[in-house]
Amino acid sequence: MPKRFDPRQNMNRSTFEIFHYLDPSTRHMEAHYHDFYEVFFFIDGDVDYWIDGSLYRLAPGDILLIHPTELHKPVPAAKIERYERIVLWINKSYLSEIENGILENCFDKEKPTYNKVLRLAEDKKEQLFALAHSLCEEYHSSEFAAETGAYSLLLQILVQINRHNNTETPVDSKKFSTPTLISEILSYINDHYAEKLTLDSIANHFFVSKYHLSHEFKDAVNTSLYRYIIMKRLNEAYTLLSEGHSANDVCTMCGFGNYSVFFRAFKAEFGISPVECSKQ
Repeated sequence: MPKRFDPRQNMNRSTFEIFHYLDPSTRHMEAHYHDFYEVFFFIDGDVDYWIDGSLYRLAPGDILLIHPTELHKPVPAAKIERYERIVLWINKSYLSEIENGILENCFDKEKPTYNKVLRLAEDKKEQLFALAHSLCEEYHSSEFAAETGAYSLLLQILVQINRHNNTETPVDSKKFSTPTLISEILSYINDHYAEKLTLDSIANHFFVSKYHLSHEFKDAVNTSLYRYIIMKRLNEAYTLLSEGHSANDVCTMCGFGNYSVFFRAFKAEFGISPVECSKQ
């Protein structure tokens, strides 16, 4: 049975979690990211999905594969009454330990066949969504060996997703469904996050009023320009630290001019220091 939407964006378990939601209460959710994989099974509703500056017009049965480094948020229609989905979260370390990480392949953005959105034939779609429903029921069950049953279903889902990800035609994003100016600004920030960026400098670059820019950006992305820049920098910093770069180098590489500012922002966002992240 669908549950009431839980707004938390952190995992309580070290393996995986799954939720079945049926409500439109994510209308005001700001763009966010997390340090785990997300598989989003879209069941029904009038919803777009915004991922790193690109907007995807969803059709019932679409499956989104969201990488830990990607800022994202749902964009429900103004008068939406029904928004049904199943959301599967998978701990990155946990997935990398299953069969030597082979099932992480579908999240590899460098892979030539990588698909952000899977739009499958009816029979394949029905099979995968049936597995997702079964996994949700088993995960929340108190029956004998429910955890083992859930693990088995998780493996089946990931195997099928990886197979389809290598064969299906990619679903194009609609980059300009977001207002053209905002799309250009998002691309500019993604390319120049390591440089000194301010509301004034970006407004001057695009020859617009900073007040107009601030309002339009907040309206389109549901977060402030400043917050978006900080999230982008922290997101990149987390990735670089995880790859073994030193905290001091990452501070500079990600556009933080002051290490104490970087330290405080990183600790507030992730609950650990940059050095602790690098060691992990």
